[in-house]
Amino acid sequence: MEYCSIMLCFTWCILALSAADRAADKIVIDIPNNITAGEEYSGSCTLKKDDVDLYVESTEGSGCNLTHGNIPQNAQKIDFNLTCDSKNDSYTAVIECHSSEAYCEETINVIPKPKITTKPTNVTTMVGLPVTLSCHVKGDPNHYWVGWMYRDSIIQEGEQNAISTARSTRGTHHYLTIHTVKESGKYKCNVYTIKGPVHQVPHHVTVKNDKTKPTPVSLMDVIYKLLFSDFSSEEGSKRQ
Repeated sequence: MEYCSIMLCFTWCILALSAADRAADKIVIDIPNNITAGEEYSGSCTLKKDDVDLYVESTEGSGCNLTHGNIPQNAQKIDFNLTCDSKNDSYTAVIECHSSEAYCEETINVIPKPKITTKPTNVTTMVGLPVTLSCHVKGDPNHYWVGWMYRDSIIQEGEQNAISTARSTRGTHHYLTIHTVKESGKYKCNVYTIKGPVHQVPHHVTVKNDKTKPTPVSLMDVIYKLLFSDFSSEEGSKRQ
């Protein structure tokens, strides 16, 4: 019985050391789980063990390009860049990092780059009236956001402006309502991803002043008033 206990303990220790050794070989892939097509992302593979060569493979997702510099011998970390082409729909790509004793893979989602389908517009209105501008964006709204700008400043929602959205099967409509337009200007609809701005469309708003303007007076009208205004006043006084 003692012999069996010793053998059992010995076997357990061997398995524990083997598991610990495998755990030490763990590879960690660092890259966002969701990326936007057409944009370059930086990533890395890190090996948690000394004196073992590390490699990184190209992605399995078609349309993606993975690049890296020269990999030195016994490298424990590899930095790489990943760029995936745009398609009509989202798709997945797989990154593989492995050494002679360890392996790891990471599946990432490639999201189509958002695009504004609305064309630039020209709106003419009167002073003090409300104006609503529209910006239709094709793409996943969970992976982009829209910022309206006026004179290079982001428009904040408040008493003067209202911002709203409405989804459809073909994309998302983004609306900006200016409750009281006071002057002409250019309003820009900007689409951003985590990498920065990707698309912009301007809308021109022209404001016409609704104040009553004096009717143009000709030279003959001026002479007539000068000659006959006094005569009319004198006749009126005589009648009184």
